[in-house]
Amino acid sequence: MPKKLTITLDEEVYHRLYQVAGRGHISQYIENLLRPKVLEVGVMTYTDLEEGYRQMAADEEYEAEAIEWIEADIGECLDDLDDYEEEDSELIEVAPAGVANEAR
Repeated sequence: MPKKLTITLDEEVYHRLYQVAGRGHISQYIENLLRPKVLEVGVMTYTDLEEGYRQMAADEEYEAEAIEWIEADIGECLDDLDDYEEEDSELIEVAPAGVANEAR
């Protein structure tokens, strides 16, 4: 059953839409543009995304793999830091967020 919808458009956009779709065909033109975007299979909603994250968190094997990947990535970063030498050999202590770093 068709439903009436009131939308507001910039005047220039409206005139161009009128030229493109033609008199009496604007509603059908807009529906044809929107239909695949709002009715296509696989469109993710925020609720779908939340549910997907819940399912991933409940999957212990997936979580274990994710933790291994993160730990490996952190290990590589720490190795890179060990290899890095500053020209003046000063070490800078990394402090938690909100605490100023001080050179030692």
